[in-house]
Amino acid sequence: MISRREFLKQGARLGVGLSLFRPFESAAATPQQILVIGAGISGLAAAATLKSRGHNVVVLEGRDRIGGRIWTDRTFSGGAVDLGASWIHGHVKNPLTPLAKKYGITTLVTEDQRRTDASFRKVQEDAYERQAELAAGTDEPLGIAFEKSLAANVGTPAQRQAIRHLISAEIENDYAADTSALSLRYWDKGTYFKGEDLLFPAGFGQVVTALAQGLDVRLSRVVSKIESTPHSVKVTTTAGEVFKAGKAIVTLPLGVLKKRTVTFSPELPPAKARAIEGLRMGTLDKVYLHFDKSFWPEKPTWLEHVGENAKSWPLFLNVRKYTGKPVLMAFNAGEFAEALEQKSDAEITAEAMAVLRTLYGKTVPPPIAVKITRWHADPFCFGSYSHIPVGRSPADMEALGDPVGQTLFFAGEATNGQHYGTAHGAYLSGLKAAESLMA
Repeated sequence: MISRREFLKQGARLGVGLSLFRPFESAAATPQQILVIGAGISGLAAAATLKSRGHNVVVLEGRDRIGGRIWTDRTFSGGAVDLGASWIHGHVKNPLTPLAKKYGITTLVTEDQRRTDASFRKVQEDAYERQAELAAGTDEPLGIAFEKSLAANVGTPAQRQAIRHLISAEIENDYAADTSALSLRYWDKGTYFKGEDLLFPAGFGQVVTALAQGLDVRLSRVVSKIESTPHSVKVTTTAGEVFKAGKAIVTLPLGVLKKRTVTFSPELPPAKARAIEGLRMGTLDKVYLHFDKSFWPEKPTWLEHVGENAKSWPLFLNVRKYTGKPVLMAFNAGEFAEALEQKSDAEITAEAMAVLRTLYGKTVPPPIAVKITRWHADPFCFGSYSHIPVGRSPADMEALGDPVGQTLFFAGEATNGQHYGTAHGAYLSGLKAAESLMA
């Protein structure tokens, strides 16, 4: 027996229509029929909530897998590595903590052993003081405040370089953006959960797999057009399939909305269009290096590199500590990461190895396998997650999440002004959109 996907491929070659495979589609769709566009954690959270309330839900996903920016690769190093989201950030009252427990998913506390520095704290304090000085409506790049403080308080070039390393490791990696791109007024105005950061040794993908159980998820459906009226929604894919429903939840990433690869008819309201135009998508890429055996210290969680360019290869995660596999994972963020994406895997690997040999000696052997992400170039997201640039605010994210009429609803991490840039923010936005739709 051939698979459904293969049957569809053969049908397309033979000119067989696709209407036989549209039990959901109806010329007279009812409000109980709901489309969810995107099978990331926000879309799955919304779909699971709606299905639990008795609604007939179909999830359309452009990729050939679920999860979106949660992507666990199980072909690398004989284990699981997360190419996208990796952590529950702050386990206390975080909605993902009970979700992991509900599905029996193992998590491990990530020990943060990165260095701290009094001068770094002073630089941050100066930024907060400058933030408080800003008049209503004024803003400037966070990086300007940092550089002014460095010039005034940090003596030697080596000391300034060390602080710039901490800025890259602690802030730019967290926000997936250079501080020159972050709003001084709003860069830290989100809400944070207390507690430990938890890692999934067997992959974050377990969470989305559990959420997707029992849902009608249709993969490889790349949406090209979304048409809405006061009473219905029609969605068209690049393959020409048409799906109709009474309502829809759109979880397209901000990067996709900015590229306008999906057409909305009628056009989105001005406030939402301004939010899409003004907000920014950042990039945080990973390079996984699998070695025959480890040559680095066993205990540290983070291996730090303070280089001439502070943005270049600042951190390596000691994956071995959590999985037992001789694997390191390097982070690169912002414009440096975007430039790195233009290079070949071999060139990127060579850069990583040059750093490791600087840290641990020229005899460090080459890796036996490498896995590299390029989120900025990914056509299904065009970046890792959102941030607030100069002149914008969390209100733009809330506007991005506002429904259009009574039929079109929006979710995703970029619609959550308090928890943007996080998996739990995306999850919460999906729950919110589902509840708003049913209200």
